[in-house]
Formats: sequence, structure tokens, C-alpha cells
Amino acid sequence: MAFSNLKKNRRDPLPSVAVKVEGYVNEDDRQMVRGTRLDTGEDVQVYLRADKSPKRPSLGDFANPEHPQLSTARGGTILFDGCYTDKDGNLSAKWPSCMNRTGKNANGIVMAGVMARIAVPKKGNPYLTIANQSGATVVRSREDFMGAALEALSKKVNGGFAPGNPGFILRGVDADGDVFTVVRNNDPKISVEDHLGKIVADLDDALFDYMESQGVWEVIPTANIGTGQFARENARHIDTASYLVGKNPKGDDVYGFAKSNVVINPVYKDNKVDGFFAKHATTVFFKPDGVPPGYVPTTNVNPKFDKEQYFSPTGQQEAEAESTADSTQTVDMTTEATASEHPLEPEEPSFG
Repeated sequence: MAFSNLKKNRRDPLPSVAVKVEGYVNEDDRQMVRGTRLDTGEDVQVYLRADKSPKRPSLGDFANPEHPQLSTARGGTILFDGCYTDKDGNLSAKWPSCMNRTGKNANGIVMAGVMARIAVPKKGNPYLTIANQSGATVVRSREDFMGAALEALSKKVNGGFAPGNPGFILRGVDADGDVFTVVRNNDPKISVEDHLGKIVADLDDALFDYMESQGVWEVIPTANIGTGQFARENARHIDTASYLVGKNPKGDDVYGFAKSNVVINPVYKDNKVDGFFAKHATTVFFKPDGVPPGYVPTTNVNPKFDKEQYFSPTGQQEAEAESTADSTQTVDMTTEATASEHPLEPEEPSFG
């Protein structure tokens, strides 16, 4: 994304930008962070514009190696809220926060600009779902579907990086733009093959006939990750409200996907990664227009989401199909964990 596309416009929402730190510089008596935007790969310089809040940390706090909470050296990641590009091509930000530190405090994986949602089940803790847009596979038959679903449930998409409990979204879009959605997650109590057999048995044969003859159908892999205690107790780090789209015909909350900045931390057992938990998940834009699972955009198709139509009586059939799928899924993930110092480097994510 070019700097010109981020010029300040009071009518447009200002994004939160995750920057991997290269260093700290001073120009014209202004302290800046020099680094790389993780969502676009651009080299940027970021400074904090004037703000009256006495609680806002300074960039000096992040540059200070002795600061107990904010010290962020080269290789760490800072999230800057409310960004726009000034006339000199630098990013002006309203507020900084540390996403991932370096040294002994670093073991998080930062994922910037991914489609994600935080869902709050009726029972249990909130959990994060990340949609692997680049791993979406077009399917045109029962056999295609079974192959793509097996890969998603077996964590074989995009080099095998699928933290947490794997799953998928089966999405079909017909010529009229109508959307059909099935959401399923892995059941760790049985084999992947047996679970996939149950999923196929539950789907109507007419669905596969339709898949072969009409519309664009695809399997979008997902990963479901529990939220850590720190994140749940600090609303600033896990924002469930931003993902709430509305209520389905049954009156259940529908949590949508939105472009998000996420940090997940590995949990170690016997010097091996034993799971993950979400430490940070906030939307790129404040109060974004989230979309239900069936409307996650991919390079194959980008269905238009009409919120008013979706929640209207005429849109109940699609919403009902989705809520039924959600209610029967099995989610088994780490919900309580503490990230501790560990020498192993987390595997780099490949979602996007």
C-alpha cells in the first residue's frame, strides 16, 4: 500500500499499524521508530502526534532497555493506533502499545492484517479464529471437498502452520450472490479421517450435486485458539465487541471476521510447543464492518455482505444454516496458559 493511500482524511477511519522495529531515530527534535509495516512490508518511520493524555507512553519508554513493560528493541513489534501519513511520508500515530518484545520476553507470533474473529460461546472462554485466506481451495465435487477438508483438518495447508485446533469454512456462492456456509472444527477425540466421514455423512447429497453444477465453492482453512488469562483480563488486548455483527434468528450473537492484528503465544511442554493461546487480538479499524464466516474474502471470490438483508426474515435461511453449523462444532484448545522464557523460535506464520 502506497503512502498516498493513507493520507489523513478525517472522514475515513484511521488504521492501527503493526511495525517491526529496526531502531529509533531523532529527526528535527522528533523521536521516531524506524521499521517495517507487517501488513504491507513497507519501510516506515512513525512518530507520535501531540496528545494531552498523561497516560500515553513515549517512544523513549519503548527505546529504554530498562523499562520493565515496554522495552522493545530491534526485532520487536509495536502497534500504533490511529495512523495516517503526513506530508513528509512519515506515519503519524495517536497511541503506541507493545505487541511483542525481544530478548527473554519474546516468544509471541505477530500476525498483522489477517481476517480473524473473537467469539464468545455460551459456555467457556472467548476464543480466536483465524481464516487462512491464502489457503482457500476451490472445490467442484465431493472428492475435491474431502481432499481440501482433510488437508485443513490435518494442518497440511501453507507449510503446516495451523496453531490451535484446525477447522474449515465450506462456502458456496451462486450466480445471484447467495451464500451457503458450513463451519466445522476438528474433533480431537477421534481420527481426522473418521471425523471427516461424519461431516460428509451429515451433509445433504444435494449439496454435492449443486457443487458440481452451480456457483463457486471453496474450503477456507481456519485455526481456533484459546485466549490467555492476561488477554481476557485486559480488554485492551482482546476486543470482543468489535467482532459482534448482530443476532441470528435464534437470538444468538453472531461474531464476524474483520481485518485484525493478532499475537499468539506458544505453550511449551518438555521443550516442545504444546499449544498456543491468543495474547492480543484487536481490529485494524475501530468498529469495523465485520462479516460472518461465509463472507470472508479470498482471491477466488469476495461475496458482498448486506447486513440488513442477512438479518432480515428473507435472509434467515443462510443465517440458520450457519448457526446450526457453529452450534455443532467441537472446539478443543488451550484456554489457560502463561508464556515463559524459552530458547526455541516460534515458527513463522503464513496466513494472509
